[in-house]
Amino acid sequence: MNKNFLFFIDELYFYNDLLNSYISKYSAGNFIKLLQEELNINSSFLVPVRYENLPISYSTKVNLDEYEVEELPGWDSIISYYRNIIKPINFYYIKRKLKKLIDNYDVFWVRLPSPFGLWLGKEAEKNNKFVIYHVAGDIRMAYLSSKYKGIKKIIAQLMGNYLHRKSIQLGKNGVFLCTGSILYNIYKKANKKVFYFIDSTILSKDLKEPKRSLIEPIKFLYVGRILEEKGIFFLIDAMKELKEKYKLELHIVGFGKDENKLKQIIKDEDFIIFHGFIPQGEKLYEIYSSSDVFVMPTINYPEGFPRVILEAWANGLFVISSRVGGIEGLGQDFGNLLFFRPGDKSEFIKKVELILDNSEIRERLRNGILQIQRKITSEYMINFLKEILIEEGII
Repeated sequence: MNKNFLFFIDELYFYNDLLNSYISKYSAGNFIKLLQEELNINSSFLVPVRYENLPISYSTKVNLDEYEVEELPGWDSIISYYRNIIKPINFYYIKRKLKKLIDNYDVFWVRLPSPFGLWLGKEAEKNNKFVIYHVAGDIRMAYLSSKYKGIKKIIAQLMGNYLHRKSIQLGKNGVFLCTGSILYNIYKKANKKVFYFIDSTILSKDLKEPKRSLIEPIKFLYVGRILEEKGIFFLIDAMKELKEKYKLELHIVGFGKDENKLKQIIKDEDFIIFHGFIPQGEKLYEIYSSSDVFVMPTINYPEGFPRVILEAWANGLFVISSRVGGIEGLGQDFGNLLFFRPGDKSEFIKKVELILDNSEIRERLRNGILQIQRKITSEYMINFLKEILIEEGII
């Protein structure tokens, strides 16, 4: 008998009537689409949805002519989730919705961290349904975000630790797919059935060979949220120093709450180009392929394994990253990237100089990138998942 799959992603979607689609600025849904197509399964998306203030651009489009979507109230953060759920009318709506979902589906994909995801997973397991937990980030570190100040920071830390402990209690009838080495080790130590996993949407046909030499102006690239804790202002400060020695450009792609501050800081810096938000697609890939060095300068942010590092490797870019989250493991220092201590400008500059001035280091990194490219494609990850599901008797 064919099983019905439900894929829950705690990322905000908007319904676009003209497109007959649900759209999102976030990209986790794109891997789910590839997985659904490859496995040829009966399945639906489950996502928070809003109908107003539609974004102009988007990374994921779920067309209702091709996919089914189950809607949840449109929260966009843990705080707005709890604001939603403390209202009795919303709580009982979600509770009824949850019961219906448990009755109608056999296998549940739950992307964590997410308070609703924990609730969904717990109820599904209680009803002997198989649950695949994709743990994409470390909720315990969320309090480090600059959006939390004072008492809110303390509450965020306590809530993060509480939600983490709750997730450790799950998995009696399921598996954990962990993005990043830290998360993998946490759930492995808790005796869970755990696998290292990245929801890559990179296709084998799109892989590009790394460069052997660099030509000025050397193009550096940052793709990610425009947030202070992601290290964007640290990066700009360091690049100003490097500009005294090298002819270079810094290209920045992304969106976030510190966008206006960024624009103000770079308004007189002609070597810095801010592209704004660019969805996944040809334009973004052109920026990747025309760049030389990708930088992941995160200072304090709960990273799992950032998808943008995979995209940089796929496009043959050299990668310099702060040693945060779960990047270490798949990321090998002096193997396929160079690490530096978060916020350490002098070490960051030294690592940049190694790539720009040392051809032996570039060749070593080039070989490491060619090796890792084979393991970061969607085909590789989907085949890996298929083997797990077959072993578990799910397909």
